[in-house]
Amino acid sequence: MQYEIKFTLYPIHIAIIYLLFLTVAELITALVDPWVGITFHAVLLGVMLLHTAVTWHDPSRRFLISLTFAPMIRILSLSLPLATFPLVYWFLITSIPLFIALLLIVRTLEFSADYVGLNMRRGLVQLLIMPTGLLFGVVEYYILKPEPLITPFNWGGIVVAALILLVSTGFFEEVAFRGIMQTTALETLGRFGLVYIALIFAVLHIGYQSLIDVIFVFGVGLFFGWVVKKTGSIAGVTVSHGLTNGVLFLVMPFVVAAGSPVEQQAVALAQEAPALTVPVDAGQDVALTRVAPSSTAAASMPAAADTVTPLGAASTPPVATTAAAANRVTQLPPTATVTATPAPSLSTLIPQDGAVAKGALVFEWQTDRVLAANQRYEVVFWKPNQEPLRDGVGFAVRDSTARVQINLRELDFVMGAQFEPGEYLWGVLLVQKEPNYQRLEYLGGGTRIVYAY
Repeated sequence: MQYEIKFTLYPIHIAIIYLLFLTVAELITALVDPWVGITFHAVLLGVMLLHTAVTWHDPSRRFLISLTFAPMIRILSLSLPLATFPLVYWFLITSIPLFIALLLIVRTLEFSADYVGLNMRRGLVQLLIMPTGLLFGVVEYYILKPEPLITPFNWGGIVVAALILLVSTGFFEEVAFRGIMQTTALETLGRFGLVYIALIFAVLHIGYQSLIDVIFVFGVGLFFGWVVKKTGSIAGVTVSHGLTNGVLFLVMPFVVAAGSPVEQQAVALAQEAPALTVPVDAGQDVALTRVAPSSTAAASMPAAADTVTPLGAASTPPVATTAAAANRVTQLPPTATVTATPAPSLSTLIPQDGAVAKGALVFEWQTDRVLAANQRYEVVFWKPNQEPLRDGVGFAVRDSTARVQINLRELDFVMGAQFEPGEYLWGVLLVQKEPNYQRLEYLGGGTRIVYAY
């Protein structure tokens, strides 16, 4: 007697396989190589579409086609040429083709507005759910500590950015994840569908490289999914989601910065001190070697609050700049002379000279530099025949610490031909973070490093 063993793939098995492949694609994108990750996502998207086509008459097709949102979101977010646009507009531009895809799916599968949760059922409950985004935003801020999407703080910019986040993240993602994906998942997978979509929602946050954040987002996804399942409406979670991102990227960075003692000291000095308008060489310390009887000297202030410091080379600074009004100005007697202050020393610690790197690498340095309120460091890479201040490709450090992890492949991905495999020197620049990001001076370094693809 012969026994024939048959393997049957049920919808739950297919769903888990796609989740595993999506997780692998996100890990490759975040930790190995963005180009390889995008390729993996593109293949996954093609397989999902082909699978949907060959099973079009199966009821699970609605669930399969809704899953295509996951790789689609990542492909568009990484492949669109957005480097010339302000960071906050990346969300808006990326969401436009995604909204088009969403409308096509809704029309193809003949979903009604009510089916995807576009209603105001249980209105009082929806109103109670909306403010939860304030709490979620505060918690996630202390997990990620991101920089603000706009700088400097102004109400006009905050309002525009908040509306973009509400529509491009809150509304779109809730229609896609909870309105379409979760509803079809519940039809196909039963109660596990709610957990499954929360897992996909969390996996797509791997790019922040924080396990705690992935777990937190999974919990938020479960909460949002439960609310939508119970009420049949995405109204409350849409506003909550938009508020979460608004608090995370727009409110908390400024609130925390404004509440720090250093920032308060800088603001107080700015109010009590007149501006120093003497041009100062951008490549030197803010000090004058010789002062006329009516001249002033500026003393730099210690460190400060976070701001947006974009990845990539900053614009070349002008030959002369004007010292910030926040610097303390002291009136000198007619016969006084201010001697030049030597530039603080900086020495690179790791990686050591000649190190070979392919991906993520920790860079650390030591210096006696005291940063002013609007200053940060920038780790910069340049060829031996180039000038670091003028030609270097930089990675802006988010805070005032002298240590940062940089993924060289991500830098290669963003900068293109400006940063390719080869031998470089690396060092540290002093930069001004606001009102406009600007390189001020080269602090030191010159340590060799080999970027091997």
